[in-house]
Amino acid sequence: MATRSLIAMVNPDSSVHSIYCHYDGNLGGVGCMLHYYYNSSEQINRLMELGHLVELKPLVAAPEESETPQEDEITVAYHRDKGHDLNVEVFADTDDWVRDLYIQEVEYAYLFIRSKWVYFSIKNEWNELLQTHILCVSKPKLLEKELEMEQAA
Repeated sequence: MATRSLIAMVNPDSSVHSIYCHYDGNLGGVGCMLHYYYNSSEQINRLMELGHLVELKPLVAAPEESETPQEDEITVAYHRDKGHDLNVEVFADTDDWVRDLYIQEVEYAYLFIRSKWVYFSIKNEWNELLQTHILCVSKPKLLEKELEMEQAA
């Protein structure tokens, strides 16, 4: 069963770009991925360029270096990977985006604002996305590799 979510970012002009993600929208899924892998405007812009997502993973696309990532490490997008129309919702400001949340019928909404993630759950509460809120079932594979490399150095 899908846990639907929205992923959005506030732009310098106060407009909001927003995309839908179908699977794993809870804190342990999308919340974990955003916290560990998408924490800069540049990374989030690359994610927004994909449009609506089937599933969020650590990588937007395969890296160009020779090491080929596992298929389960690459984000699956409806447009790029499934041939659907490209969809990125654009709102005038956060107020417009929040009003639209109630129409979207999603369980979670994540917003990147002032260089940090905040999230909204169906409990109608806004919270800052902190490491203590994220209950990853297991460490993301790429993060495990990074930690192993740091410890070996």
